[in-house]
Order: sequence, then C-alpha cells, then structure tokens
Amino acid sequence: MTLVSNRSLSNRLLLALAVGLVGCAHIVTDPVGDDTVGGDTPAGDTVAVCEPLCPEGLGCEDGMCRAEDAEGFGGWYRPGPDSGAEMVRIPGGEFWMGCDEGAEPGCPEESRPKVSVHLTSPYYLDRFEVTNARYREYLLADGITASAPTCTGYDLWDDSNPQDPAVPDWAREHPVACVSAADAAAFCAWAGKTLPTEAQWELGARGQTGRVYPWGDDFISANAQCYHDWEPQAYKSDFQCKDVYPEGTACPDEGPQGTVECHTTAPVTVPAPNNAAWNLQHMAGNVAEWVADAWTEDHSVCETAGVLGCTDPVYDPEAGDKRPVRGGSWFEQDHDELTGWFREDEDAKTKKKDIGFRCAWTPGD
Repeated sequence: MTLVSNRSLSNRLLLALAVGLVGCAHIVTDPVGDDTVGGDTPAGDTVAVCEPLCPEGLGCEDGMCRAEDAEGFGGWYRPGPDSGAEMVRIPGGEFWMGCDEGAEPGCPEESRPKVSVHLTSPYYLDRFEVTNARYREYLLADGITASAPTCTGYDLWDDSNPQDPAVPDWAREHPVACVSAADAAAFCAWAGKTLPTEAQWELGARGQTGRVYPWGDDFISANAQCYHDWEPQAYKSDFQCKDVYPEGTACPDEGPQGTVECHTTAPVTVPAPNNAAWNLQHMAGNVAEWVADAWTEDHSVCETAGVLGCTDPVYDPEAGDKRPVRGGSWFEQDHDELTGWFREDEDAKTKKKDIGFRCAWTPGD
C-alpha cells in the first residue's frame, strides 16, 4: 500500500501515479454548524469541454453538464453513458477526518486519530447510490466482461439471458449490491468516473464541521435506513433504527398500518432525512459503499513531516489488499456503525448483499 497525492487514478485498476504528501492548512470551523460557509473554496482544474456533448437544455461547465437554473450544490451530471445520474459538487477544502478516543463516544481504533485533511480540488459525488437500473445499463453495454450481481442470499437478478439481465420492477431504484470492489470500479470507469477516495467520501458524509452522523451529531432513528432485526422477540429497542416502515423501505414487520410488504433496502430516490451536508442521500445505512483506497489500520498514516495531517490522501491498493467500506448498511444493529467516521475492512473480492457503491469525479481525472 502506498500513499499518493495525485488524484488521477486508473478507473479500472485504481492505480495512482505519483507519490507524496504535502502539509495541511488550518481546519475550517463554523459555530453555527453550516458546512457550506467560510473556509477555502479551491479553484481546482478547469475543464471547458464536455465530451460527449451535454443533452439538450443542459450547459457545459467545468467538464460537467448542468441546467442553467440549477441552484445549490446539486443538479450536476457527468456527460456519458451515466449522464442521467445527478451529482453534487463539493468544494473541497479542510476538514476533520476520523474521531478521537474519549472525546467521541464509540470511536473505534481504526477511525483514530482525528486528523486534518485538505482536499485541494472541488469534486463531484453521485447524489444517490448506484441503482440496479443503472447497473443494468452497464451490463447491457458491457455484457462480455461484466455479469449480473449474485451472492449468497441475493437472488434478485435473472441472468439466464446475459444479453438482457433483469431485476424485478420493485428493485430497479433500489441500490445494487453483491458487487466486488473491482465490479464497482469498472462501473464507474464505464460512466467516466471513479470510486471516491475515503477522504472524499468522508467529507461528503460529514461536511467541514465534522458532524457525527450525516444529518448531525445526535442519532435519530427515523433518519437511518438500517436493521430492525428479523425476529420480534430479538428486537433491541435501545437502538431500533426504524420506528415506521413505509412500504419498500425496511424489513418485514408489523407497521402502524399492520403487516406491510417491504424490503431491506430503500429506493435511493425516496426522500430521506439522512442527507449529508451537501444533500447527498443514504450516506448512512441502505448499503455500505466501496471506496477507492486500500485499507489502513488507522489514520496515523495521514502524517506530514511528523505532524498528523495530509493533503489529497489516496492509498494505492495492491493485489491482495483489503478495502474499506463506508457508511454502514441496512444490516447494522449499532448506532456507531452509522457514523460518518465508521469504516470496516473487506476483501476486495467480497460480494455481499449489503455492500454497494456510488461514483465520484474530479476535474482533471
């Protein structure tokens, strides 16, 4: 594993091209908790041309397509085969990554110490996790090397006809799962994007003020798309993740209206109150998400000249390296596993029914 500072990863192999670290600037703090004011807004690289061309009605700006009347951080679209997927522009800058033992309850060793990180360029994250419908478009375009996701306990896909893999209608807007890190990277490469680095993912989830959960510092059960447990007698009411079970958004259970037919994941476009600082959706729960880096045992690798802190960290994965997954999933039973700092390691070849992904793009990639 090598720490590299160049954000230009090979989309397929996730290899970084340059090695090095530079020092961090001060950390932005905002007493009112608004992650979008104050601090630096790096200029980054400028890409004046959109290739392929943007759809009619969308202008080209910074290599991205956007409606002229779009407001806020959203409303961006990467030109190419995944151009219907909305992205959110994150300005970069300085932020706290990780947590401190004692200062933040439930801070695990692998998320320590809290370090200052500086991302020098603006970048874009998919607003929503990649859905089964989007993944099917990729399979139709690349049916030779890609195959429908399958793993133990996950039999949504009918791939009896490789030329036309299918999922049930109800699952089309649910997040795809049972994909390896390489599967996820290959989709993002097809879409003209990459997997996000851990630092990009965490700034997206926590904002520049370092909130504990994507929505704030206090756990709110209604905000988390996660496990309530299958057996009623085994419920742990002290960390029950869902108080209400709208159809299609949770595990089978008795809801306020009686028995409902529902699913472990939620459709990604269902309005959720667990938006991150930039109006990203499902950064906690639903499916955990692959990122680009190799696994590190903790954040002490983010160090420059003996001082904790680094700029544009990318941890180049080598063959056999474990990989981080971020954000927790519907399967979690503990509040701490839904924090913005929570990370766990998985074999890169792992395919699980609660691991999916979203893509990123940095101008100049």
